[in-house]
Amino acid sequence: MCFSENGGSSFWFMTAANDACKVAEYFQKKLRQELDWETRVTTVEELGNAPFTVYVTEQKVGDLVLVPPRSCHQVVNSGGLAMKTSWSRMTLNNLDKALHCELPIYRRVCRPEQYRVKTVLYRSILQLTEELQKALDTEVASQTDGHDDVLMFPNDNDLADGMNNNPALSGLVGYRSPNSESPPHTSPFSESTAKLTERARKLKRLVQLFDEVLHEEFSTKHAEMKHVVLSDSSAGWTLAPGITGTDARGAGPSPAAGGKLILQPPVDHRERQEEERERSRNESHTFACDFCGADLFQSFFECKHCREPGAGVQPEVGDGLLICPGCYVEGRSCVCGQLEPVQCRSFDTLLLERNAAAEVLSRALPPEDHIEPLHGR
Repeated sequence: MCFSENGGSSFWFMTAANDACKVAEYFQKKLRQELDWETRVTTVEELGNAPFTVYVTEQKVGDLVLVPPRSCHQVVNSGGLAMKTSWSRMTLNNLDKALHCELPIYRRVCRPEQYRVKTVLYRSILQLTEELQKALDTEVASQTDGHDDVLMFPNDNDLADGMNNNPALSGLVGYRSPNSESPPHTSPFSESTAKLTERARKLKRLVQLFDEVLHEEFSTKHAEMKHVVLSDSSAGWTLAPGITGTDARGAGPSPAAGGKLILQPPVDHRERQEEERERSRNESHTFACDFCGADLFQSFFECKHCREPGAGVQPEVGDGLLICPGCYVEGRSCVCGQLEPVQCRSFDTLLLERNAAAEVLSRALPPEDHIEPLHGR
């Protein structure tokens, strides 16, 4: 709490995280309200009669209140106006809970999604992959460039017998002969390696969650769908830049006007993928299902007939009536029924980013913890 009038305070009523289902059931059956609509101010008597524990604390100026994930809470100000600073954090465990617990509830009650959980997951993978890649490259460089005269061995069992008996190696830092009484060797990078491993395990969990999202968003016909993020080079042969000479109408290059029509071949497949990958990273979309309010991370259905743009506006992908896949399979549609499947970006771009993370993990984790690459069919 930052400020309050006349020494006022706030009373927080909170429930335990594992009581979330009991609270929802109590609101539906006893209070005849939907908990996640957040339209009901619960009285003290109703909270006192609830079949679960309600924790109460008083917050004054300078107090910080931490609300556990999935904790149902209500705040009542007392003694005057109060000003608070709220900080909503999305941790790795919270991402897991949001995907498996909260998003299904939001869809059921048609509550608009605020935090765009799948997008947070996707951007977290991009960020953590880049950080881990740089950290690994830095560690490799420090071990090679900065310690050229150091020979590092994990343990004595990795040394060949001939090397153990070679007196020429006795002067190397990090070498210990079988009869040596020097203390065991410890790598100067042990602390850094521990941090890298911890970061890598977080990235692995993110990739595992992202695999669930990819499974939901995948379609065998993804290559045929329209994309919101378009590639200039995806159309094939294009007109080479820098052409001079126009026809009499100024409509463009014309052989009769002395100009030349020069076609350049399609961009290489890998180069096109990198281009689409860069576009996907730089562009952001905030599409939402027009029925349930779910954030449309990748796949959706669009009807451009039931919602037309204003006069003089050129319609683009995403301007029509939008329905999420979940609503579509439940039978929800538009009036005319002419829905068309659309994806925000090429599905291969998501696979590329996901497999890039898996490749970085293969450098940071032991083989038994590696994640196999995915391939779209």
